[in-house]
Amino acid sequence: MKQSTFPDLDKALSEWFCKVQAMNIPVSGPLSQEKTKYFAEQLGHENFKASNGFLDKFKERHGITGQAVCGEEKSVDPGIVETWSEHLWDICCSYSMKDHLNAYETGVMWKATPTQTRNLSGEKCTAGKKSKDRVTVLLARNQDGTEKLPLLVIGKDAKPRCFKHSNMNLLPVTYESQTKAWMDSALFEKWVRQIDRQMRVANRHILLLIDNCSSHVSAAGLMNVKLIFFPPNCTSKLQLANQSIIQNV
Repeated sequence: MKQSTFPDLDKALSEWFCKVQAMNIPVSGPLSQEKTKYFAEQLGHENFKASNGFLDKFKERHGITGQAVCGEEKSVDPGIVETWSEHLWDICCSYSMKDHLNAYETGVMWKATPTQTRNLSGEKCTAGKKSKDRVTVLLARNQDGTEKLPLLVIGKDAKPRCFKHSNMNLLPVTYESQTKAWMDSALFEKWVRQIDRQMRVANRHILLLIDNCSSHVSAAGLMNVKLIFFPPNCTSKLQLANQSIIQNV
């Protein structure tokens, strides 16, 4: 691979990039160009132009790619995660693996279209109004993978028009409705108590791990379900369903 014509500038820009990455600061193309101009002036490279070609070759040399910023993993305190994990082990040891259940909600934008498309060169790429129709789906399964609870689907309509001639109880999922198709405390408590009754009939005691959010309430009087909430703001590190489970579903 061809080396940089300005090795001192290349080194300065590389060190700056690593520094801002460690500080969780997003780096854009225009920002990189401005810093390149600044370093060039400081190093005495007169009339230097931070062209797109220079930046492209710099990124290729250092293996830098453009990616969408997602998740909040870098804002999580590792100490809290480690302490909570040790505490969780003491709780889980009295339950078998099949009785460790994890639950998590995800939104399904079922009318969403792709955000990227093919277009003729030189023509403006535009699109129509994006659909915001959605449902919320709650998934729950146990640690050894032998049991998956029926999906809880939350939509906006109590009686969707597409099912007006069907019996909603015959659906392969549990369906509930909420004005915004979100999970709320009433729906969550109803779902947890239903699971508690099922476990009581089966004479089982389970541990249910779930996120700490306002809609997830600690229902009183549960006999066969023990709720364990993740610490606040630690979902990106601790939520088991984020390990490609939701993506595969």
